[in-house]
Amino acid sequence: MTAPPAPPPQDAGGGIFHPKFEDCQKWLADSRASGATYTEPEARGAWLALSAAGWMWGRNPVVDWRAALERQIQTDRERGKHGIANRNGEKPNPRNFGVCKPPPGQATTADVIKRRASERETRYAAERAAQGGPENV
Repeated sequence: MTAPPAPPPQDAGGGIFHPKFEDCQKWLADSRASGATYTEPEARGAWLALSAAGWMWGRNPVVDWRAALERQIQTDRERGKHGIANRNGEKPNPRNFGVCKPPPGQATTADVIKRRASERETRYAAERAAQGGPENV
């Protein structure tokens, strides 16, 4: 006597199905056929992020893995655009070097540091010359 076939995995309502990347690739192909603009690297990144989190969204288990992939891709796109998850109109801290780019025509932090060092060296050289000390110490 043969064993009855295993029931199909649940992917909606049960929250116990953890898709393999092949399932994600099939979903991506179907989404592209429907007009979505998701790329393979975006889908892989979203799948890896959700897999690393144990298919949990916050403290809640993922119920619909397709919707979770879409939301993760959108979150990753927003983070890539702003450098952080720019929620509620938060702006990146401009003091964090390299986090945000200055507007055109405004100096970067590195430029300001170089300019101040140059000004300091010029000022020290002028003070040494005024005191009659050696030029290059």
